[in-house]
Amino acid sequence: MEQVNIDQMNAEKAKGDGANFKVQVDDINNIDKEFSDLQKLKMMNEGAEIQMNQGGNVDSHEQEQEEINNRSIFVGNVDYSTQPEELQSLFSECGLINRVTILVNKNTGHSKGYAYIEFADASS
Repeated sequence: MEQVNIDQMNAEKAKGDGANFKVQVDDINNIDKEFSDLQKLKMMNEGAEIQMNQGGNVDSHEQEQEEINNRSIFVGNVDYSTQPEELQSLFSECGLINRVTILVNKNTGHSKGYAYIEFADASS
């Protein structure tokens, strides 16, 4: 990048050499435009990186969810009065249990008659 001496430019302008001064000002304007374009590209690149990182989070979340699904079983025909503790004690022989979820109707709060049991290990 060429350095521009402002005092020298002013002296040349005072001598009446306006053409040289205009060329140097145009060079400065071009450099400013290029710098602005580079800033825009940098911002676009950072935005793309953020989107890629967010996309990576989605993939890792999907992988985590798939792992949980591989460790879980569906239990149907569950009596409506069954408590999670009862299912946990019944299935504890199969392996360590992380969570027992009996699904309920969100309006009434009554059991839907089925549950999911998440084990600590997929081999359970």
